[in-house]
Amino acid sequence: MLLMDADETLKSYGIQLLNVSKDNFESCSANGLTEDQFVFPHHINRSEQMDSKWLKAGHQYFIALHDKDSQLCKLGLRLNVTLKTQDCQSSPLVPLCSGNGVCQTDQWERAYYCRCHHQYSGKFCEKCDACLNNPCKNNGVCLSNGSSDPHRRMCTCLCPPHFTGTNCSEVIGKENCKRMCTEGTCVQVSSTSFKCFCRAEFSGRQFSKSNRDIHFGASLSGKGQS
Repeated sequence: MLLMDADETLKSYGIQLLNVSKDNFESCSANGLTEDQFVFPHHINRSEQMDSKWLKAGHQYFIALHDKDSQLCKLGLRLNVTLKTQDCQSSPLVPLCSGNGVCQTDQWERAYYCRCHHQYSGKFCEKCDACLNNPCKNNGVCLSNGSSDPHRRMCTCLCPPHFTGTNCSEVIGKENCKRMCTEGTCVQVSSTSFKCFCRAEFSGRQFSKSNRDIHFGASLSGKGQS
């Protein structure tokens, strides 16, 4: 909706609003005008709501006239309206960007589009990639099911040789663990896998701050990498 209103001076003076081309807008030309270019069939002397037929997507140009004289336009009474479509919903019944992003536009874009929050993707931010947080340790490969349902969203880690566990943080076999865990203690966490818990004096990016456990790299030489 676009509401037009004239100030007190112009209300007594009376103005007409004309829909014109870009060239006529820039030159304030009213040459060759036709009746169907007038936005209102009368002078504007009160608040008027513009009919939606004048508000189409794209650039719309309007100039103000008084008795078909363009002097008002040359004094600055003209209007350039840019209208953009909103392309942020798959249906009017769902939230903008599925509630997982922001509906925005840039100056040169023709419409409003979704800017998705972290982990979300898709035209309407309806997809979620649980792998974006890189949950798989030790160069494991993350596979996401891409579900948009937060209750069914999940990912699976494909672990490299010698590693196992939900996020590939466990070492297969006690001997492998001892070979890698040179600055800590190997603790068995399942029938076939072990974790290395580092001594308190060791720290660094390969250690977890919560439990000081080390995440090993795929290489078996020296201390592991995260």
